[in-house]
Amino acid sequence: MSEKLQYTDIGDKTSSSETKPMLSPLTNYTIHIPKDQIIRKPPPENAHRYELYTKRGQRKRRHSCCCYLLLSLTLFIIAIGVTVGILYLVFRPKLPSYFIESVFVKGISNVSSSNTFSPKLNISVLAENPNEKIDIYYRPKSLISAVYSDVHLCSGEWPVFTQRRRNTTKVQIVLTGTEIELSDSLSSELAIQEKNGAVPLNIHLRIPVRVNLGAMMTWTFLVKGRCDITMNGLNENATIVANSSRCNV
Repeated sequence: MSEKLQYTDIGDKTSSSETKPMLSPLTNYTIHIPKDQIIRKPPPENAHRYELYTKRGQRKRRHSCCCYLLLSLTLFIIAIGVTVGILYLVFRPKLPSYFIESVFVKGISNVSSSNTFSPKLNISVLAENPNEKIDIYYRPKSLISAVYSDVHLCSGEWPVFTQRRRNTTKVQIVLTGTEIELSDSLSSELAIQEKNGAVPLNIHLRIPVRVNLGAMMTWTFLVKGRCDITMNGLNENATIVANSSRCNV
């Protein structure tokens, strides 16, 4: 007959105790975590206060950024003002002046009988640069126009050239117009003014220029002027009978 073998659990308990040591439930462990990695959640009763403090901190940061930006802008404006002031004291810049010396009229005759004409004006202008340390550079795309009683008669361009300091230059300008039409009332008024020998004429100047301040060249800016003159007529024999001393610039 076969024999039955019986096994006990003594061996198993021994081996289990050897492989898995028992840990005391009273053992304390200390884990160190950096403060910046700790996420703190306030208790419910302090949640509103926490949100209020958080928003207040954000507002303070925004106010600080605005204050820094405003301070930087203020310092920048002050620096520009100081620079401009120094340049003004050193160079003492002055605007150029212009004087209409003569005007020769063509293409305008018998306006009272025909309201349409094509005028041509040859104008001689004295341009003065009064500055002692600044040269004037006249740039392209200028506009010189002649106006009678708010009616644009003709236009032309100022020549491109460099005018040195303390210099007066005579400039010749040709203004042309095509198919200019006057109303019946203006034609009658012009005929009366020619008869009286006093026809008002306005010369408008729009001249882009640049100037040098030592070794520095400025940006292009526009010089605007108006010259009011009085002619004894608007015909080929007309001459200037009254002229302002300087054009208004």
